[in-house]
Amino acid sequence: MESALFGEVNAVEIIPSQPHEMDYIHNTYVELARTGVGSDEQRRNLTTLAPALIKRDGVDTVILAGTDLALLFNEY
Repeated sequence: MESALFGEVNAVEIIPSQPHEMDYIHNTYVELARTGVGSDEQRRNLTTLAPALIKRDGVDTVILAGTDLALLFNEY
């Protein structure tokens, strides 16, 4: 799927992850939102997902967005 992004990027091709990867991301996010606590395992699994997508699908960028992800990736 291609789309314009706020007039700055002419075209973006969105390549979704595999269904089992989407399920893991979703379930992890829901757990973070529910408990307010993240684990080293969750962080490790999400950070190893990005290189796999890059290698398998040839993507240039991987975006995971959500306020509760700060529970895993906030370095403060």
